[in-house]
Amino acid sequence: MQNNPTLVKFDTGINSDMIKNIIDTVTKKSPKMEPALVGSEEPIFDKKIRNCEVTPIVKTHWINGLLDYYVRSVNDEVYDYDLVNWHSELQFLHYSGKGAGYVWHCDNGVEENEIGVRKITVILGLSDPNDCEGGELQVIMSGNHGRVDRLKLELGDCVMFPSTSLHRVTPLKSGERSVIVGWYGGPEFR
Repeated sequence: MQNNPTLVKFDTGINSDMIKNIIDTVTKKSPKMEPALVGSEEPIFDKKIRNCEVTPIVKTHWINGLLDYYVRSVNDEVYDYDLVNWHSELQFLHYSGKGAGYVWHCDNGVEENEIGVRKITVILGLSDPNDCEGGELQVIMSGNHGRVDRLKLELGDCVMFPSTSLHRVTPLKSGERSVIVGWYGGPEFR
């Protein structure tokens, strides 16, 4: 199946208590937050490209199973990709203060692993959009004639799009923004 340039956004029903549980668990059980790196072969730290902190989410956390269910459901209804599993661990990302963001990029540029290639990017909003100024997710998908989808995620909102899609997080002007990101993968596109 080829790349299907469709962006899917929906409310997961995850409420503020569940989000507090996620953040508490991540900050207590995961390794400490680290500056986010860029590049796949020899990752580097460059705040001009990616300015946020990151930590992996343990595979046993309940959010893995819930997001897995949503990915498989959306894939069945929208993408029809040949999927295997998460391409790597889910990540908790925290953007804080003026200038935090991530420049235009695609998520499929990492090396193929035992799962295959990244096919679907998943982002779960953990912040109230009023907690920051800026921090907008912008996505350009092939086949949409350069149209930019602009999203300010609400608490519990989930967005999925093909990992081949160009996207960015606009720089924060103030405040904080937290999300969970993940990539579902499978064999090369046919």
